[in-house]
Amino acid sequence: MADVEAPEVCTAVNGERRHTNVVANMTFRPWWLVAFHSRVMTLLPGDVLSTGTPGAAVIRPGHVATAFELNLLSSIWLFRGVLPHMRAQGSGRIATIASSSTKQPIDNLVATRGRGGRRARPHHRRERPARQVTRSPRPIRGTRERQDPVGEVQLDKQDGVAVLTVDSPDVKNGLTPEMGLQLSALCDDIDGDATIGAAVVRGAGGTFCSGADRRRWTAGSDQAEDTTYKELGAVYTAFMRVGSLRVPTIAAVRGAAVGAGLNLALSTDLRIVSKQARLLAGFLRIGLHPGGGFFTIASRTAGREATAAMGLFSEEIDGVRAEEIGMAWRAVEDDEVEPLAIELATRTAKDPELAREAVRSFRTEAGPPGIGWEAALHFERATQMWSQRRRETA
Repeated sequence: MADVEAPEVCTAVNGERRHTNVVANMTFRPWWLVAFHSRVMTLLPGDVLSTGTPGAAVIRPGHVATAFELNLLSSIWLFRGVLPHMRAQGSGRIATIASSSTKQPIDNLVATRGRGGRRARPHHRRERPARQVTRSPRPIRGTRERQDPVGEVQLDKQDGVAVLTVDSPDVKNGLTPEMGLQLSALCDDIDGDATIGAAVVRGAGGTFCSGADRRRWTAGSDQAEDTTYKELGAVYTAFMRVGSLRVPTIAAVRGAAVGAGLNLALSTDLRIVSKQARLLAGFLRIGLHPGGGFFTIASRTAGREATAAMGLFSEEIDGVRAEEIGMAWRAVEDDEVEPLAIELATRTAKDPELAREAVRSFRTEAGPPGIGWEAALHFERATQMWSQRRRETA
């Protein structure tokens, strides 16, 4: 095909045409989408990237979803390791999503390189019947089947500092609802331990958090359904729980902080970031409205302008830029991030009781919403008198 952006494509469910468009109208080209997702999260065999072109349609168990070109030559986008079970009928010019449990090769498609991505053209073999979409488990790497998402949040305590580590290496520390509940419970543990005077939030394996664990997403599911609604709420509640810890908090950001991961970083009182860190809200890029209170917690840190750039216009910044706009206190070399965060936390944790009183005043006065200067003067007065008496009698 001479022009890979020219095909007019159509989405159909059970033979009914739902949407029609051309590849050239895509806001982000297929090769860019794959490159973007590959950098911030692990793409698993059988994953399907919803590009928005020609248009989304809800599919349910038993439906046959098809995507086909309206011109004479069939063309679909294929990416190695991303759509391993998508098959195209050469004579019928129809691409149907096959059940991944069949473990059959993509013998009807021949991938060729073109303009930074891969496209698939039909290899004319005998026509095969379309397969229905099923909810069978998807195999990963040979015969091993996909397991339920496994991740955890670890808590370590030393020298008055609590270190919370998000650990889910398969998806670059993507958060599950269970991890959200675990994070909230560990925050309760920290608040109940009077010897803790500060907390550091970090990600395992050199990556902070890639956002929500997409393996728990179900295409076409009702987001208002009770279980689904509560599961997402568990993640959002965890952000607020970190933000309401009774001790000063620091996010040690290495690697990527994307979507929900950026929200987690913004939930803390201070951020130390790697110069090479990637900070990206990214919600609108994938067709989602921002969540987790992003606009509020971002604007209190970096201001309205930066929040608009990142939340409305999907701007991505590195650690150096984050420091420049006030989203982070320091941008340092990658191997210095966590030691510096621990050093700062240890400094304030030497007096846990005073640290807890100070951070309470800080959050009340700074907001959002904050309080006026005169009110703050009176608000601080009593606690300062308490600390002075305590210091003189110690």
